[in-house]
Amino acid sequence: MDLQEARLFLQNLESDEIIQNFIAQGKSRYILFNVEELQQNFPDYTSRLSERLNQIAFSYLTVGCYLAEGESILEAIGSLKKGAELLEFNHKPIENRELHSKYYILASSIAFYSAYEYSRAFVILKEVEIETPARKTVCLLLRKDFDSLSKHIVSILIDSNYIPQRINITDTEESDINTKVWTFLCAKSIAYILDYFFTGNEDSLNMSKEILSDLLDLLQVEKEPSLWWCIRLFKIITGGLNRSSLWMILPPFFPSRQNLQVGAFIKSLAFRKPIPVVELFISQRNAAKKSTELSSLVVVCLPTSSGKTRLKLQYLMHLLKTRKALFYISLLLSH
Repeated sequence: MDLQEARLFLQNLESDEIIQNFIAQGKSRYILFNVEELQQNFPDYTSRLSERLNQIAFSYLTVGCYLAEGESILEAIGSLKKGAELLEFNHKPIENRELHSKYYILASSIAFYSAYEYSRAFVILKEVEIETPARKTVCLLLRKDFDSLSKHIVSILIDSNYIPQRINITDTEESDINTKVWTFLCAKSIAYILDYFFTGNEDSLNMSKEILSDLLDLLQVEKEPSLWWCIRLFKIITGGLNRSSLWMILPPFFPSRQNLQVGAFIKSLAFRKPIPVVELFISQRNAAKKSTELSSLVVVCLPTSSGKTRLKLQYLMHLLKTRKALFYISLLLSH
């Protein structure tokens, strides 16, 4: 599917009254689940609504992936977000979960993240535990649990049962061999992403992308759809780091003589506890650019938990380019 076909497909999805009616029903049902309404009081929703919504969700995700892979990321965000929301409507309510809901939730979280909805990606994963090693690796990264992630990756990369060259082919079933190879490649790719977060080494980010491309090809050959979807969406995230990563955003705002200080600042955020900071929201990026271009007073108006404190720290660093000392006064209002 090329970009023009993807746009046409999206237009058909958005203009189809039946599809939009199913989406409205799914949202309505999700609200009723959230307010703990008794299911006996629910309206008479369409038969097999959850199944239909799953199919619609992956239709939107398909469009979003093609647009993102075609470097039209701003166009892709809406489709990725809508696909993620539909999976959330279906599988976040405990009362509506089924056998594979945890994998749909993981796909929803990755899709939210690829659309730069970091908080929503984090929140939807809080209620599920992913057991399979490859998916757990992705899950721990999305949760920003870098300590547990590092230990998990090491446990895979040093285990001879996972290293492709050391797997005992004669005593291992082909399906198990494939799973172990996929797990190893996933762990290795995310290990390179961690190195990039901690050091800013762009070679590590490029290596991660190469490994993910190889893994995606293997999964397509072996017809493993659930992990294939997760890796395809996750690959969009790695591509998006060129726009969202602190290593890409902050250094251009400062003279080269401040590279060490800026690098130290970024590393301090990557090692921050309990939740590291390695990217900026789109709103933060836009505000950051405007604040460093202005010499007068700057007013930042963003919702709660959208990253105003991070912007203040960056603006203070910007001011230190021309000043030796600063006083920061925080006014707290109590109601």
